[in-house]
Amino acid sequence: MNISKILTEASKKYPHKVAIYDEDKEISYENLENDVNKISNNLLKLNVKIGDIICIMLENNLNFIKMYFAISRIGGIIIPINPMCKKQEINYILNNSNARIIIINENKINLMEELLKANPSIKLTIITEKFFSNKYTNINELMQNSIHNYNLDFNFKSNEIAQCIYTSGTTRKPKGVLLSHSNLIFDCSRCVERVKFNDSDKHIAILPFFHSFGIMSTILTPIYSGGSIILISKFNPEAMVSEIKNKRATILSAVPSILNFLLNYIDNKNIKCDFNSLRLIISGGGPLNKQINFEYKKRYNLNIIEGNGPTETSPVSYINPPNHPKMGSVGLPLRDVKIKIVDEKDQKLPIGKVGEICIKGPNVMMGYLNDQESTLEAIKDNWYHTGDLGKIDGDGYIFIVGRKKDLILVGEMNVYPEEIEDCINSHSNVLESAVIGVANNKYGQIPIAFVKVLKKNITNENDILMYCFKRLSNYKCPQKVIFVDDIPKNVMGKIDKKQLFESYKFKLI
Repeated sequence: MNISKILTEASKKYPHKVAIYDEDKEISYENLENDVNKISNNLLKLNVKIGDIICIMLENNLNFIKMYFAISRIGGIIIPINPMCKKQEINYILNNSNARIIIINENKINLMEELLKANPSIKLTIITEKFFSNKYTNINELMQNSIHNYNLDFNFKSNEIAQCIYTSGTTRKPKGVLLSHSNLIFDCSRCVERVKFNDSDKHIAILPFFHSFGIMSTILTPIYSGGSIILISKFNPEAMVSEIKNKRATILSAVPSILNFLLNYIDNKNIKCDFNSLRLIISGGGPLNKQINFEYKKRYNLNIIEGNGPTETSPVSYINPPNHPKMGSVGLPLRDVKIKIVDEKDQKLPIGKVGEICIKGPNVMMGYLNDQESTLEAIKDNWYHTGDLGKIDGDGYIFIVGRKKDLILVGEMNVYPEEIEDCINSHSNVLESAVIGVANNKYGQIPIAFVKVLKKNITNENDILMYCFKRLSNYKCPQKVIFVDDIPKNVMGKIDKKQLFESYKFKLI
């Protein structure tokens, strides 16, 4: 089955229902399906074929969704690219993937000229908005002079690649994660089943569409369940609060940093928010501070359920059931997804023991693009090795305690940065923190904490150290605290510890 068929099925079942709210515009399922079919037919006329690699470098907007389903419909492979990427980063993706087509906004036209010179493989450029030129194809042209029907019953295999998501490189260059149509359909259906999305739901689309979490949680699952998508092009807390109230949103999917930022915005502006329509907040992409969960529950009687999974698993592998969540856990595996915890010798560990989380199931990627070596390193006997350290409790709930690469070895003792961060973050004057391991002649490594406080000049280093010593074993406690104005994050709001180390390594000596 082709992933775009979920839109076709929804358009048959809910033709006049609003599929997308785009500010003051409402797009019905029938109109969305018709536009997608027109684009699909016109792309075929431009000689776009099954397996062609097509980059979409757009913000969260209606054109992204239309192009996503149209390209999928004709068997193209989609590579979403962060619009904030620099030329060097984009060149790497274009060269590595041998992309044939790129779709960009008109405000990137000068950058496009430079990219075309460096990438002769690009044969077609599609420009959005109102830019017209003989050199480029305008997206509006793709919705004209074409029939609004499309035959999906061509010879199409469900294991054909649907999208390629480039992961953010930590120690190496980014790798292209190949996800098939069957990967996405499986993950989408199981997420809807677990969270119980329905056709009455209205989803706030604040997560970036260039990320697998954004695509799955705010495009595919809403369409699959017949819900409505409320577009927000960029994170803007004022617009977000307004759209939740005015559109009566029911589902908010976000990363922890967005949820934290939203609370701070509400406090700083001293505004009252109408979140009565929301029935669920889903947090993923990183550990959620328990205090954030408490605040949403106390203020708005809202439960935040956590879920997670790497891009390589489409991306969701586990999520809490809304009626039985466990705080601090990323939940239970999706149905038909298997999880095991292994030690350094790849041997399965018993319940409660910490080791590497491995995942097996129909959501596991097809491999890395043009990188068989990395594929074989990551997938062994059909088990994907995540690089996440975690444990499973007696009820089957999964708890992530950190990344293998972030593990701190103090003497012979394993220290998990997230445990120290949880402790520090519970301090009343701490906004957020990050802990890294630094080389030490005596112990091998020691933990160093970077702390961002709510109010300056009322909390000092000794306050934080003593707070930790009262709550953690001595070997786990940070040996130094560095107060910072900001903690660097990547595009998904995850703390970037590599950048943190580079920015402050002169203070670590």
